[in-house]
Amino acid sequence: MRPRILIAGAALVGGGLGTAWRASSRAPAEGAPVGFVAGAAPVYPEPAIDLDPARSAPLSNAAGRPPAAPAQRAPPSVKPPPRSERAAAVPPPGGDDPGPGRWIDRYQGRSGRLSPSARPEGADPTTRVESPGGPPTLVVWVPTIRVQAGREVVLHAALLDESGAPVAPQSIAASLARRGAQASVELPMTAPPGSMHHFELRLRAPDADPRTADPAPVAFDYTVQARGTWEGEPFVRRAAAGFLVHSAGGGVDPASARAERRGGDLALLFDARIERPGTYWAWAELWGGAEGTDPIAFARERFEGLGPGVRPLALVFGGAILRDAGVDGPFMIRNLRWQQVDAFPPQEQDPIAQLPPTQAFRARDFR
Repeated sequence: MRPRILIAGAALVGGGLGTAWRASSRAPAEGAPVGFVAGAAPVYPEPAIDLDPARSAPLSNAAGRPPAAPAQRAPPSVKPPPRSERAAAVPPPGGDDPGPGRWIDRYQGRSGRLSPSARPEGADPTTRVESPGGPPTLVVWVPTIRVQAGREVVLHAALLDESGAPVAPQSIAASLARRGAQASVELPMTAPPGSMHHFELRLRAPDADPRTADPAPVAFDYTVQARGTWEGEPFVRRAAAGFLVHSAGGGVDPASARAERRGGDLALLFDARIERPGTYWAWAELWGGAEGTDPIAFARERFEGLGPGVRPLALVFGGAILRDAGVDGPFMIRNLRWQQVDAFPPQEQDPIAQLPPTQAFRARDFR
């Protein structure tokens, strides 16, 4: 059996997040310790299963909940994200970006031309943080800083020399805490199977009731420390970053979504299940072409004062934009986002990467 280590210190609890973090270090060999951050939730080894149902809610990962969208996000790369990685699906207009186009005023900012530099797969907000000083350099990151309550988050780390080649540390560990609280003691990071120089720590975020959770996401900070010997000299490298735990007060049902012509425009109709009353904001992108990778238009809308229950809503892609683009359907609707914006930063549902193709609409039929 693998030994379990209880770690003293403040539990990472609060603000509507009713259970503590569960941490697991996935080790390739028997005998590696599994970490635990103090609180009600027990340690779990890989796979992430809590054997005491009285102390934890049902698992919220892919094994315990149906996916939120027909298309699944590709598994994150084990390579550190590049230094220049963008944090938004649509970059701000620049010298080579024409902006939202001439029809933006006609649609009162609700629809415009999608940036030519937009990417079909979108871009999750992520962070790449490096240790200061010379090599070896410790690089830490999470696949996305948007973590859903009750879901898994994976801290990643790599130690690199000046050429980007991996360096093997003697030890590497992470500590974390809710922002402003006392950090946990260090939890060892381990190399996943098949990797010798990439390290990870798997955690499960605290569960939250979306009806009563804080109006803003809860911020957590983590610090990774690597120790070893480099060119005959001992070294210690540290890098710190953070992420946000979201508990959106509502969500879009992707099974309800459908696109249809509405007058001279194209409307995306969908149901949103609201559990926490408030003001919400939605965004979607329209793509076309043979591979569905030609950017056409975006649609966005603010929904004020939504009450609990299932609400039929719509986003509208401006017909003049579609006609100007001259691209016939079927279209792909991608990167459907849903946020509660009563507080800052807003709470957000995981984006829906892609909806099924639309009908074969013709560009000339829009106005």
